[in-house]
Amino acid sequence: MNKTLKLFNQAGVLALGLMVFSGCGNEEEISPASEPRVANLPPTKLDRMLNPLAADIGPALTREDAKKLNAQFEVIAQGAAKALQSKGFRELIKAEASKRRNGQFDALYSLLKDQSVDGQLFKSVLSSSLDRLPNGLNTFVGNSQDLEASVHPLLNFSVPVHIEDWDTDKFVPLVAIFPVDYDEATATRVKAYNGDGEVVWLDAKREPGVPVVVVGLNEREGLRGSDYYLSSDWRGLGPVQANPSNARLEACRVDMRSEILGGFKFTDINMYEDWLAGDVEVRLRIAVPNASGPDARFASEHPYEEIRRLVQQEFRAVGYNLFPWSTGAIGNIVTYHWTEEDWPHLGLQEVTVSVGRNFSTSPSIESTIGLKFGTRDTDDIIGQRWIDFRDCTIELPIGSGFVFKTGQ
Repeated sequence: MNKTLKLFNQAGVLALGLMVFSGCGNEEEISPASEPRVANLPPTKLDRMLNPLAADIGPALTREDAKKLNAQFEVIAQGAAKALQSKGFRELIKAEASKRRNGQFDALYSLLKDQSVDGQLFKSVLSSSLDRLPNGLNTFVGNSQDLEASVHPLLNFSVPVHIEDWDTDKFVPLVAIFPVDYDEATATRVKAYNGDGEVVWLDAKREPGVPVVVVGLNEREGLRGSDYYLSSDWRGLGPVQANPSNARLEACRVDMRSEILGGFKFTDINMYEDWLAGDVEVRLRIAVPNASGPDARFASEHPYEEIRRLVQQEFRAVGYNLFPWSTGAIGNIVTYHWTEEDWPHLGLQEVTVSVGRNFSTSPSIESTIGLKFGTRDTDDIIGQRWIDFRDCTIELPIGSGFVFKTGQ
């Protein structure tokens, strides 16, 4: 979960100066996006500023909460590593994770605990394994009821990589820890345990070549159980000057037709979601300038839950209708803003970004728009980009390691 906001890039270059791209034969100068201004706000203030539904995302974890949960994961990972010496324990985790109830290879403890493993309940086998840990290490009282009462409701055992190749008859995987305050921007290695209680460090950016069981919280269930639509109110922060109809010589879109997301891909997916966290949860938010004033209107919002391998290096053909583009109602410009969403969160953040552009055909013509919105402090800001009604469908690099394309 990356809490570091990145400068928006164009074509993979840090946005530190003017950059040029072409469309329909005319070059445009794109001013650098401003560095996002971020303020950690208490939920009550953010509610009033941005969204009356913000409270629905649930309470943020405190630093003390995060510390306690991470300590629990340490103990449970070591107990699970011992329990995985049992073939039945391995088979049950693989079978439950392979159901992909939420689209990922996740197995919630709440769904595992009362299932049978070699004549015992899963929770009893895990509790017994915890009892075999060295003195003072097991922070749970030695019975399954106390274990059940102590763990988080979304305690999760996932197998994010190579589950299809897992031969449970022969292979005993390591058990890795997914801390609740994990940060892709700074993490270089992942802590894991083997059945002997030994620590094994894994590369955070390089996917291991064998299955690994990961102990942590179920991110996708946490996101689904909260309010995805945290930032439903977009506000313009600067003057908007609509471009005249002759700013571009021809249009590649047809008025009143639906805008289509042609696809997107990650050229470096680990910038936004390491293998430890499984698949990506991407959100596209679209805002439009209000030609009669300084406000930016929120247009539409689209979540995408995507399998890593389908969006890594190759375009995932999405083809979804985004919104009906009526130039009479919307104008010629919209702004696409992309995030990769993470859970849990330790707080909320207000993000302020402004972008401007001017047309080389008419240097005096400028358009600027500012956006203010709220996200979880753990969400990754991929970046934003203008889309002009008169732009042809082209590949649009944004951020570092992310590309999308639009059209009809």
